[in-house]
Amino acid sequence: MAEQLLDTLRWQFRLTWQLAQYHLPQLTDDACLWEPAPGSWTVRQAGGVWQPDWADAEPDPVLPVTIGWLAWHIIWWWSGLIAAVRDAWANSELMKNIAEIGAVRHAFGMRSSANNPAQRGLNSQ
Repeated sequence: MAEQLLDTLRWQFRLTWQLAQYHLPQLTDDACLWEPAPGSWTVRQAGGVWQPDWADAEPDPVLPVTIGWLAWHIIWWWSGLIAAVRDAWANSELMKNIAEIGAVRHAFGMRSSANNPAQRGLNSQ
């Protein structure tokens, strides 16, 4: 049973890593700092150091986030939680964050093609 669980976690991690390798090399500073909606959480330079927007209690409703914030969040998880606990929760958190990066990256890319059906791969009929 334990070996089967480890195999599943390894498979999930490989899949997530493949998604990361697809999305992360395409990122630019503009994409990382683009705010998908007003009031998005992001990262900001303060005194030469990048700082994330943060609240101790998660806002309700949850605010949209930038790719830069998601990247910070991944680093935060891996430097904190993973150092202490290497389990399925950390694996699923990474999967979720990489998927969110992909979603925001696609939304960022659609900004310039939103009014051009040919750029979106759609027929103009």
